Amino acid sequence: MAQVRTRKRGKTYSYIFEAGQVNGKRKVVEKGGFATKDAAYEAGVAAFTDWKHGDIGITSERITLAEFTNLWLKAKPKDIRITTLESYTTIIDARITPYLGQYITQDLTPANIESWIVNLYKSGYSKGYIRQCRMILKSILDYAVHPSGLILSNPCSYVKVPKNAPVDVIKRTVIKNDRYHDLLAKFPIGTPMYIPFILFFHTGMRLGEMLGLAWEDIDFEEKSITISKQRVYRSKGATHECITETKTEKSERKIFMSAALTQELQAEKERQFNLPLINMIDKDGFCYTYSKELLVQKGLTPIHLVCVNKKGRPVSRALVSKNLRDNGLNSHSFRHTQATRLAEAKVSPVTVARRLGHANIDTTLNIYTHDTEIMQKEAVLALEKNADRTIVADNLQT
Repeated sequence: MAQVRTRKRGKTYSYIFEAGQVNGKRKVVEKGGFATKDAAYEAGVAAFTDWKHGDIGITSERITLAEFTNLWLKAKPKDIRITTLESYTTIIDARITPYLGQYITQDLTPANIESWIVNLYKSGYSKGYIRQCRMILKSILDYAVHPSGLILSNPCSYVKVPKNAPVDVIKRTVIKNDRYHDLLAKFPIGTPMYIPFILFFHTGMRLGEMLGLAWEDIDFEEKSITISKQRVYRSKGATHECITETKTEKSERKIFMSAALTQELQAEKERQFNLPLINMIDKDGFCYTYSKELLVQKGLTPIHLVCVNKKGRPVSRALVSKNLRDNGLNSHSFRHTQATRLAEAKVSPVTVARRLGHANIDTTLNIYTHDTEIMQKEAVLALEKNADRTIVADNLQT
């Protein structure tokens, strides 16, 4: 580190570095009494790092990745949404810290990180999930390069995700009508999964959007659903469900309902008329459930959620995710289905993207639509019609 110099004073050595200016004069930090030149230099580097990073809480001591990650998390809220930060925290706590947290940040090598990536791969996680884990670790170590100055280069930059990692642990599939009706037979009217499956199939909305949907968001006269919020897990001492903003600005949208969906939701609203429990949210969006017979504490606002159980308690993300997994599905399967059905109906990709709340049309084209038997047969018919027209034209010319 060029900013730190050493010099011999008698039989011992000192370190020196400049620490800015005070009243227009250079401020020099110097400390002596070291037995060797190397000892003075190492102490000088440590002191310089302390001075340089005094505003972000990083010390010159050799710091573990777990400790450094906590400092990184404290610095991140300026850059990202709180829900994204908590998603990062979940991955860090579950996937990064248990495997790499004990390493000294300055000692981490590409080999350490590659071993961690291989461990995730062998655990059966999808390629997208492993990439997300790697992206978070890379961001942490980028911060260790700059502005922290703890390491010279990012060891994560040299490690890639295995090409043969599974794209999806549970493959996204198109859910055909008979499979959908089998699900409704398995989870009939009155069970917690009945309305979620209906909303998934008819709208393709995201899981958090569906869980955050309230009756105030549904206009039965216009036959529309307004997506303006989502229900997610957030930390408030313990993990707690919270109503917050949508994933992106494009996620805010209006979805028009079919007659079948309108009828199902009207019937569900009537069924919920005399439920014994009421749901409330505080000023930060955290959800609470009370008995209607009890006095509800002040400062809470009622929210009339659509997806609740037979007593009125909100259907949890964990319950929906478990039932999807148990049936070989995930919420993206329904979005995949919605997009594909619309594509088969020759709805434009722009309209599909708006209905699904995609940030850009490329997501619609590259992820959710694919060739189906119907679309392939239509392609063959189009080719045959074109061939017939060519034959007719050739006959006329002859």
